[in-house]
Amino acid sequence: MRDDGSAAYKTVRGLSRGLLLLKLLNKFDGGATPGLLAEFSGLHRTTVRRLLETLQEEGFVRRSRSDDSFRLTINVRQLSDGFRDEHWISALATPLLGELLREVQWPTDITTLDVDAMVVRETTHRFSRLSFHRAMVGRRLPLLLTASGLTWLAFAPRRGTRRRRQHAGRPSGS
Repeated sequence: MRDDGSAAYKTVRGLSRGLLLLKLLNKFDGGATPGLLAEFSGLHRTTVRRLLETLQEEGFVRRSRSDDSFRLTINVRQLSDGFRDEHWISALATPLLGELLREVQWPTDITTLDVDAMVVRETTHRFSRLSFHRAMVGRRLPLLLTASGLTWLAFAPRRGTRRRRQHAGRPSGS
C-alpha cells in the first residue's frame, strides 16, 4: 500500500471475499449457513461455499453437521495476535504528519507512553531533509529528557505521575 491508500498491485479478490465472510461470521453469533452468507455478502452461493471450504481447510471455520451452518474457530484469534492496540495512532497520524511536513519541513514524531518511556509510533524523519535520523519508529525516548515525555507529564493526571517520574529516572533493568 502507498501512503495515499492506493495499492501498488492489483488486489486479490478471493482474499477480500474470504475476509468478508470472516467478518460476517463474526457478526452471526450462532453461525450462518452458506445461503445466509450469500444473501448478506452479495456473493454467489457457490462462491461462498468454496470460500467456506477453504477457510475450513485452513482451520478458521468449522461446519456444523446438524444444521449445515459454519462457525468461527479459535484459530481466528491468531489473526489478531500480532496487533498492538497503540498502532492505531499511526494510521490516523500519517496523513496529518505529511501535511505538517510540507508546511514546516521540520521532522515530527507521534509518540505514546509505554511504562517509563515515550515510543515513536509515526514520524516524518525519513522524509525530512533536516533529519539525520531515519529509523525512528519504535524507538524508545526517555520520559524526562524529551519534549514528548515532558509534554505528556505536563498534561497527565496527577495520580501516578510521581511514581512514573521516579521510575523514569532509573536506568533500564534496575
